[in-house]
Amino acid sequence: MVIENNKSLPLQHADALKNTLNSDELDSIIIEERNYQFIKRHKISTLFGVIASLNLAYFQFGSVNLYTLTVWCLLVLMVNVFIFFWCSSNLIKVENNEKSAGIWQLIALQPISGLAYSSSIFLITDWNNPISEFLTLLMLNGIASTASILNIPVRNSCNYFNISIAFLPVCYLIYKHDITYLNLLIAIILLLVTLHILIGLSTTQYMFGLEQRVLSLTLSNELKKSCEKIKREANIDHLTSAYNRRHGFERIKKKLDESDIAHKLISMIMIDIDNFKQINDTYGHPAGDQVLKSFSKNILKLVRDGDIFMRFGGEEFLLVLPETEPEGAIIFSERLRMVIENMAVNIDTLNEPTTIKITCCFGVTQISSTQSFQEALLKADKALYNAKNNGKNCVEVFL
Repeated sequence: MVIENNKSLPLQHADALKNTLNSDELDSIIIEERNYQFIKRHKISTLFGVIASLNLAYFQFGSVNLYTLTVWCLLVLMVNVFIFFWCSSNLIKVENNEKSAGIWQLIALQPISGLAYSSSIFLITDWNNPISEFLTLLMLNGIASTASILNIPVRNSCNYFNISIAFLPVCYLIYKHDITYLNLLIAIILLLVTLHILIGLSTTQYMFGLEQRVLSLTLSNELKKSCEKIKREANIDHLTSAYNRRHGFERIKKKLDESDIAHKLISMIMIDIDNFKQINDTYGHPAGDQVLKSFSKNILKLVRDGDIFMRFGGEEFLLVLPETEPEGAIIFSERLRMVIENMAVNIDTLNEPTTIKITCCFGVTQISSTQSFQEALLKADKALYNAKNNGKNCVEVFL
C-alpha cells in the first residue's frame, strides 16, 4: 500500500482515531509504507554512491594503479547491487516489527557497503599527495551525508553505514599521527555526532508524518465505508433486502427517463403473497417476517442487475423489468410463481419447527410513453386484483 500526500490530522483527532482503530493493522500499514519509501530512496542513494565512486576513480587516475582502481570500482558496484536487490526482494516481506529478521539483516548489510567505500582511503589514495587524500575524504563525506538524508526511514541503517564508512579513514588519520590529520579526525568525529543527532530528529519527524498520513487515509476510508453503509441502509428494506418504496420510485423514475430517450419498452409486475395475514395470525409475526425474507431472497436470485425490485408495502412487492415486452414479463412471472410455489419456508413455532408453503399473485402491465407511471401502477394493481379473484396463485395481465 502506497500512501499519497494527505493533509495531517490535528493531533487530538489523530490520537482519538488511533485509539478506535486496530493498532496492529495501522502498524502494518506504517511499516509497509516505510519499507517502500526506504527501497525507493535506497535506489537513489545507491546510484549516487556509485557515481561518486566513479568520479573519485577518475580524479585518482594517474596517481593510482589502474588495476587497483578497477578492482575497487567493481567491489563497490557489486556490494551495492547485492544490497539493493536484497532490499527489493526481502525488506518488503518483513513482519510488522522494527526488530524483525529482515530489518536486522538489512542493518547488518549496510556496514559492508560503508566499508567498501571507506576502503578507498587505502586502495585508491596516494598517501603522499594531500590533494588525493582530500578528494577521498570529500567523496566519503558526500556519500555519508547523502545516505543520511535519503535513508532516514531506517535510522539504525544510517548510523551503522556512517560509522562503517568513517572507520577506515579514522584509522588512517590516527596512523598518520600529525596535528593536521588529528584536526581532520576531530572534524570527522564531530560530523558523525552531528549526523547521528540529525538522523534521530529527522527519523522521528518522518515517522510522525507517516503515521499522520496513514491515519488520515484510514479515516478517509472508514468515512467512505460508513457513508456507503448509511446510503445502503437508507435505500434498502432491512427485512427483505429489496429497495424500499422511496428509493424504488427514484430508480423507476430514472429508468423511465432513460427509456423515453431510448424508446425502449418497460414492463411492471405487482406481486402479493397469498393469505399472508393468515400466516401471521396462525404462526405469529416472526414467522411472517421469515416468509418475507425467504420470498425476497428467491426473487432476488432470479432478477437481472438492471431490474428494480422494491417492497411496495406489507406483503406487496413491485418488480420493474426494463427492455421487456409484456409477453416476456408474463413468462418471467410464471417462472417466479412456480419457484415460490415450490419453496419451503422453515419457521420456529412455540411447539416445534414447522415448514410452510406459500403462493403469490402476479399482476402484469406495460409502462408506455403515452401514460404516466401512476396510471401504469393502477393497471398493475387491477391485474393483481383480478389474480386474487381468480383463485390466487396465478398471473393476470391488464394493458
